[in-house]
Order: sequence, then structure tokens, then C-alpha cells
Amino acid sequence: MESMLNLIVNRKTTGIYNPEISISKSEVEEIANYAFQSPSAFNLQNWYILAVHSTEAKEKLCEAAYGQPQTKDAAVTYVVCGDSEGYQHISDILESDVEEQIIPDTIKNAWVEMATNSHKNSATLRRDEAIRSASLLAMSLIYAAEAKGYDTGSVGGFDPEMVKRSFNLSNSLIPTILITVGKAADGNWQKKTRRPPEEVLTIA
Repeated sequence: MESMLNLIVNRKTTGIYNPEISISKSEVEEIANYAFQSPSAFNLQNWYILAVHSTEAKEKLCEAAYGQPQTKDAAVTYVVCGDSEGYQHISDILESDVEEQIIPDTIKNAWVEMATNSHKNSATLRRDEAIRSASLLAMSLIYAAEAKGYDTGSVGGFDPEMVKRSFNLSNSLIPTILITVGKAADGNWQKKTRRPPEEVLTIA
């Protein structure tokens, strides 16, 4: 496998896939499990993935993505969602950390109180935190798939409400971004240029 730094530098977006390439369900799950190691505030893990793998599911997703062909031709497309109600599971999640002696019970209780009080009273915070967590998960998905030798792309142009209707997703889920995974076909661009650090970085 490539080193992480090489993956970061060499990664490029794939928009044209070889539709003959397939990925097994076990590998689809394996890639997702790597991504589930991503960080989240209070360890909420307030995310959800819909892995679009079958031909029928790809057809539905392609329609919701305004006909973009990569959503059909990629071996799998991960619909990465944030869960705006994910904070409601915090007590159960942190109890596992207490049982494993990762955090003390006092920290668990404090975090449960803080997260519950802040999230339940602010729809804006719930949405913002869900999208933050989903975004971290999405980047981890890309690097996990790339590390296993696949090509990837991200798709932001889609109708999230249509995705939710087509796949019967919970109202609390916010489809945030699509991550396509497969093998690149001919015709993809090389990696596009990046702005120099002095334009986008301040060290204070």
C-alpha cells in the first residue's frame, strides 16, 4: 500500500470509470469500516453511509445526481450522510468507552449532558455537526479506497431530498456528498493545480 503522504499528494479526481469493474460486498464494507474510524465531536459518530452497489440502486442514484454517469459506472458510490439526531445515541456510545476503561464515568456523564443540552436546543448546531462529521468520514473513505488501489471521485451535484425518498432514508439524515469508487477509464484529466500555500495559509 502507498504511504499516506503519497496518497494525499498523488490523489486525483476520477470522473470516468470502467463500468466492467466490480467490487465485492465484503470489500465495500471493509472500505466503509476504515472510514468509520474517523473522528467526531464527543465521539458521536453522527454519520450514516448508503453504499449504492446494485445496478438498480445505481439507476436511482444517477437520476438523483442529474444523470451524471460516474454514479452508474463506478463500482460503488457511497452516499455519505450526517445524522442530525445522532446525539441521541451518545449515552450508549460512551458507555462502551467506559466499559473498555477508555474514559471514566464522570467524563461520560459530563459529555452526555453537554452534548444533549447543546444539540437539542439548536437545529443549526445539529445540522452543522452532522455535516462536519460526514465530511471527515467522506475524506477517510477516499483515502481508504485509494489505499486499496481504487480510484475515487466526489460528487456534490445531486438532489438530497430525492436521494432520501428513493432510498427511504430517515428524515434525520442529511445526504452530504457522494464518493464514487472504482477503476478509472481512459479520458480522465490529470490532477489539477493547487493554489500556493501563501494564498491560503496563515501561521499566526
